Amino acid sequence: MQSITILPSVSKRADKMLFVSDIEGEFEALRSLLIAAEVIDKQYNWIFGDGKLIYCGDLFDRGKKVPELLWLLYLLEQKAVDKGGKVHIVLGNHDIMNLSGNFKYVNSSFHIAAEAMGYAYEDLFSKSTELGRWLRSKNLVEKLDDLLIVHASISPQVNALKLSVQDINELSRGYYDRSQETKGLQDTLEVLFNSKTSPFWYRGYFKEPFVSEEELNQTLQFYGVNSIVVGHTIMPENISFRLGNRVLGVHVNHHKGQHEAALYEHGKWYKINDKKIKNLLCE
Repeated sequence: MQSITILPSVSKRADKMLFVSDIEGEFEALRSLLIAAEVIDKQYNWIFGDGKLIYCGDLFDRGKKVPELLWLLYLLEQKAVDKGGKVHIVLGNHDIMNLSGNFKYVNSSFHIAAEAMGYAYEDLFSKSTELGRWLRSKNLVEKLDDLLIVHASISPQVNALKLSVQDINELSRGYYDRSQETKGLQDTLEVLFNSKTSPFWYRGYFKEPFVSEEELNQTLQFYGVNSIVVGHTIMPENISFRLGNRVLGVHVNHHKGQHEAALYEHGKWYKINDKKIKNLLCE
C-alpha cells in the first residue's frame, strides 16, 4: 500500500478550478465533464496544469460505477500533483453513510458482487483496504483562500462551536466510519454528525428553516471567506450563485442526465456542461 497523505484543511486557490459534486457512482458523467472542462484528456491524462479539481462530496450510492469513480479520482490525485495541480475531495452524507455501514441507497448489484467474491459489501471500504484508507484521509470542510468548500451548509450550531476548519476535520475524522457513535457522545461531535446540523447534511442555504442573513455573515466572517461552495441540495437554477453571490450551489441531477459543473477561470465563474458549453455566472 502506498502512503496516504491528508491534505491541508487550508490551501491556496488556483487560477483554474473545476467544482463538481454528487456524482454518486455516475462514472461517465464525471469523465465527460472532466474532458469537456479540459481537466483530463480521453486517455485520463491530467491536462489542467496547476489547476484544481474540487469534488464537493457524495461519491457513493445510486449509480452503478462507484468503484470506477473512486479509482479515477484516486488516480487523478497523483497525476495532478505530477503536473503541479491538485484534487480536493470533501466527504458528503452518502460517503459517511457508507463508511458507517448505512447502505440505504446502495445499488443492490454491489452487495451481490461483493458476496460473489466472498466479501460483505462493507469489507470493500474498510480501513484495511486501499480505498478505505484513502477515503478516511479526506476532509469534511476545506478553505481555499476566500472560498469555503463544504458538502451541505454551515449551520448556526456549527457557527456556535467556533471551530476552525482544521479543528472540524481533526475532531470528525475518527468517526467517519462510526458516525452512529456520536449521538449523545459530546455536544461538539453530535453537532458535527447530526443530520439537522452537520456540515454534510444541513440544508439551510436552500430550504426552510433558512439561515438568517446574520448567521450567514457570521460564517463568512469567522472563516474569513467571501463565498461558500456547496453540493447536497438540487435546486432548479443550479448551477448558480445565491444569497448575494455568497453561496454557490453545484449539485445537479446527474442520474437524469444533467451533467454540469462550475468552472472558475481567469477571474470569471462559468457553468459548463459535458458538451463543453460555457455560460458566464459572474465575474
